[in-house]
Parts: sequence; structure tokens; C-alpha cells
Amino acid sequence: MAVARVTLAWLRRGVPGASSYVRGSFGYGDPLYGPADLDLVVVVPGSARPVVRHRWERLAARIPLLADAVDVAVYEEGDLLRASSATVLTEGLRAVAPADDHVRLRIRPGPYGPAQDWRLLSGVDRRARPARSCQDRRLAAWLELQWWWRYAVSGCRDPDRLHIPYLCVKLVAESARVWLALEGQRQLFTRREALEQALAAIPDEEDALVRMLAVERRLPRSPKPPLREALAFLTRMTGRVARRFEVELAAEGETEVRLVGIGEELALAPEAAGAPLLPLADWRALTGLPYWRGELTGVLLPDEAMALGRGDPADPEAVVSAASSARHGVYTALRGDGFLLLPADTYVGGLYRSPQCRLSDPVSFALLDGRETALFPRASGWSAADWARRAVAAQSAWLRRRPADEGPKLGLLLSAARAALMLEALEDGEPSLAVTLGGAVALLAERHREDLDTAGEALEAFREWRRSGKAPRTGLAEELGSRVARLGPYRPGSVAAAANE
Repeated sequence: MAVARVTLAWLRRGVPGASSYVRGSFGYGDPLYGPADLDLVVVVPGSARPVVRHRWERLAARIPLLADAVDVAVYEEGDLLRASSATVLTEGLRAVAPADDHVRLRIRPGPYGPAQDWRLLSGVDRRARPARSCQDRRLAAWLELQWWWRYAVSGCRDPDRLHIPYLCVKLVAESARVWLALEGQRQLFTRREALEQALAAIPDEEDALVRMLAVERRLPRSPKPPLREALAFLTRMTGRVARRFEVELAAEGETEVRLVGIGEELALAPEAAGAPLLPLADWRALTGLPYWRGELTGVLLPDEAMALGRGDPADPEAVVSAASSARHGVYTALRGDGFLLLPADTYVGGLYRSPQCRLSDPVSFALLDGRETALFPRASGWSAADWARRAVAAQSAWLRRRPADEGPKLGLLLSAARAALMLEALEDGEPSLAVTLGGAVALLAERHREDLDTAGEALEAFREWRRSGKAPRTGLAEELGSRVARLGPYRPGSVAAAANE
């Protein structure tokens, strides 16, 4: 903790009113020195964030070993309040990179609420504690499981790393903690507490929990990692949580959404050709996140696709095989009991995507089941209306900040049109979603026939650019962009403008 206090004292120097915290395992008094990173937080009043952020970047550049062992997040008090009041699924989204500090709390608000694993080291406690509904807790629980599955995939890829025994304990304890939080259990800080409490709350998992408690006690001696057992427990808990949510939300009703463009040709790179593919049109595909992170990342362009794999999410070898095949916008889906896993071998590849349940991604489940309609729950963050509003808010940023390359620009504009068309259809009482860019052009033909010729030419040009790299004709993207910008949801005073003010 001496390193934490010295580092934080340096960062807070000359910033009146700044508060500092340690978070994660160090925050709740359960550190394991070596495998555990030191996570620090500075909260500043006013607009002093750039000062503290720059100071940390200079310090990290001068002491590389410190940068390897310590992570520092810096929040302005207002940003912390806003970040704590919504998840990434329930707020009008802006074009921000997932690594931005204030976005972290929206990606992972935690089973007990945002910033509840922080421990105050100096200053006034500036954490916000907004009231949370039952649905807020469900969303937080599912985002937490998604967070740990990304670590699980990474562990399966490289199971011989030093920290893997500790990761196994985390996978079991943290997924058990999710269940305990949903059961209304008091906040448990250490992972040993979570494992011990889970013994009483989940008696059918006694063998796995007792095994992991034994591993936890031997962590300083680097025991053999029970990765297969930990992954199996995480798989079972994910299915258990998914089934619980289905029961809890059954009475809330559903919105049936017509899926358009199922049989359309996918605009994929040549390397993605081969196996039978289904469109991947989940929340992330519709919103476009994280397609834009300052620079355009070609492998994340629409259309995306998935193929159903034969393996089990509880099998490390199957997970590694599926993750390694996630290339060129194509994912291998592993179907578990109540959920779908689309593993990727990068952090960005799995972000907002894996795992998914029928409530969080009704479109993929409908396509895998051979249905032409998807049943969206009427629940905050997962409803069809929230999908459409989030997508329009996020995609509107592309209309103002387009990439220079004409080929990618066409794909992003068609994706923006798809989001607007979904929102328009919902508002008109005719719920529809284009699962491919070809489907978006088909919906334009239904709703805005005057835009069909331009959109159709743009689609063919984008497909050709993906196949061969041939540049579209000059001016086509500008023509399409002006037409997309005139769609109702993107006009001034619309939901997109309000979300990005």
C-alpha cells in the first residue's frame, strides 16, 4: 500500500479537494501480491482531470515498472455521478472509446453498484449511490458475467501463466458473487467470503466451491490451476442466471420484431467465405460499438456473421478453438444451457458480446432457431425500443465524424440507416430490424423508396470494396450520407441529437 499512497499523493499534489481510492482486491482487503494489479482512482472537483491524467502519463513514462503494475483512473466528480447512474445499455451513447475512465463503470457497474469495491484513502468520499431497480441489478449482473468471461477466454488461451490459479478462484468466486447479489445477500468483499457464503446459498455446487476454497488458501504457493473446473462452474452459473432472468421477466411481456434480410448476401471479406454463416445482428452490431476508437478498425465493419460451433462453453479447448476462429467479422458461437458464447481472442472482440442470453440478444437466438421474428423483452436496456434508441444515439456520431476512406464510410452509413429504420418502424407500430446491410436497403425500399437507388448502389459498392478493395465512385458516400442524415431519428431535435448534446 505504500506504493499506492506515494503515487496518489503525487497525483493529487496541488489539486484541492481531490479524493483518492484503491479498488478491486486491494480495495476490499483481499490482495494477492504478484498476480493482482494495483488499481487506483482519483476523483477531482471541477475540471482538473486533464492535469491529473497528464501527470500520471508522465510518471508512467518515467517509471515503466510502475506503469506495468499500477492502473490509474481519473474522474471529475460530475462524470463519476453520470457514470454511476446508468449502464452502457441504458444511457444515450456517445462515440467514446471503451478505455475511457468514465465508461468503465458503465461497462462494469458491479453486482452491488458502481464503485462499491473502492476504499477511500484520502479526501472526502465522492462516490454516488443512485437507487437501483431490479432491472438495473439484472443488467449489472449480466455485464459482470460478460466481464469475467473475457478473462476466462484469455485464461483458456494461455493456461500456463503464473496468475491462472488466481484467475480460477476469481471465476468461481465472482460468478457466485453475482448470484448472491441477485439473491439479496449482503455485500461480500473478499473472495473467500463469497465462496463460503455460496456454500449455503448454492448447495448443489458444494464440491466445486470446496475445491476452490482449497485452491484459494494455497494461492501463495502457486497450486496447479483447476481451469477446467472453474470454467465449468462459470458455465453453470451463467446458465443459472440466464434462466432466472427468463422466469422473472416472463410476466413483463415481449415485443415481436420482424427480421429483414436473413437470406441476403453478407458483405464480408474474402477470407470469411466458406462455412455456412448467419448474420450477427446483436446490440453491439446495431450500435456500431466499438467500431470507432479514433481510427477505423476494418475487422469490425458490418456485416458481421456467426457460425454455430459443436463445442461446449465449459470445454477450454472448444473455447480456444472458437476464439481463434473469430476473424474478419465472423464468430463461432458455442451454445450453452440458456446462453450463447461468442468468444474472441481480443478484449475488443468480446466487448458487449459474450456471453448472451435470450433476453440480451433475442436476434441471435431467433436466427439459430430458424425463426424470422425475434422476441424482445419489455425490460430496460434489453427492449427493442432501447436497442433502437441506443443505436441511433451511437450511430449519429458517425454521421458527423466519418472516416476518410470511402469504402468503410459506405458500410457505416448503411449501418446508421439500419438503426434509424428500426426506431422508425417501432414508432410506427411495425417493429422491424434489418439483420444485414442488404436488409437495411430492403427496409429503405419499404419506407423511403426515394433513397433506394443510392442505397442500393452503395451496398453493391461496399460489397465490392470488401471483396476486392475496389474504391467506390467519388461522391457516392456523400450522396448516401446526406440521405441518411435526413432520416427522422437523425434530424435536429431528434433522440440522436438529444443523446449527444
